[in-house]
Amino acid sequence: MDAVNDFQKQHKIPANRILVGEFGGYRMQNGLSQYFEDLITIFDDNNWHWAFYTFRDNWDGMDYELGDQKLPWAYGKAQEKGKNFLLERKSTHPPFAVLKNALSNKAKKKN
Repeated sequence: MDAVNDFQKQHKIPANRILVGEFGGYRMQNGLSQYFEDLITIFDDNNWHWAFYTFRDNWDGMDYELGDQKLPWAYGKAQEKGKNFLLERKSTHPPFAVLKNALSNKAKKKN
């Protein structure tokens, strides 16, 4: 992120004008929670705005509320048939919890 910092300073851009458009990762990837924590720390330490990708996307690979395990076989079969399948989402799964806590902390700082 040094290049962003250098550009920001060189062009005298206020920190609140820097936007990290989106970041994310595959929900079953080892270390995803730490990756999110590290990125958010950098962004927040620099007072940059940020957005994560994605929230309940059509592809389950980035649906962080689903945890880090494979989905049931019945889910894939239902998708093949164009049918809905109710998935259990939890805001306590570690990667989602990191995002949720960071957003909550941002909201608290605003107030």
